[in-house]
Amino acid sequence: MAEQCIPVVSRNSIPDQDTLSTPTAAQVYPLGTVLTVEDKTNNEEKDYVYLKADGTIAANAVLHLCPDTAEICAKTPSSMANVLPVVSEVAVTDNYYAWFVKRGTVTLTTAAAQAPSAGEYVKWATGVTTIADDGVARTANSIGFAKADIAAATAGSVYLFGDNATIA
Repeated sequence: MAEQCIPVVSRNSIPDQDTLSTPTAAQVYPLGTVLTVEDKTNNEEKDYVYLKADGTIAANAVLHLCPDTAEICAKTPSSMANVLPVVSEVAVTDNYYAWFVKRGTVTLTTAAAQAPSAGEYVKWATGVTTIADDGVARTANSIGFAKADIAAATAGSVYLFGDNATIA
């Protein structure tokens, strides 16, 4: 896959924090624009990427970018190598534009029978928008780590790396 040039927008061009959680029918920023903001709740930086939804997307779903475009290519991941996981913090209507988290703390739901402990790596698997335990060693499938113990089929805090991963 060829490297993509990703536009960066200055914080001053974002009117307010509400813009990050309000999808729009019209495109407002260039697709693929990356914005870094201070997440005061978690005392860390958080990276967002501006994308167009391909299908209706639920809040707190982990998705992936299409390899050749700056659009969300599926609500449900399929087996693919070297793709960027992103998370929707709000529900997004099909063909709407929104900011998706690419790096930082997010809320994700674990799959049934998956219960990662604090500090363990997490991954997502083919056919689901939930996460699974990836163990104590980072793999090509790891998308982040659990910030606290997360019970099976429960939502919890995950730090998303912002790196490409493999869906398997």
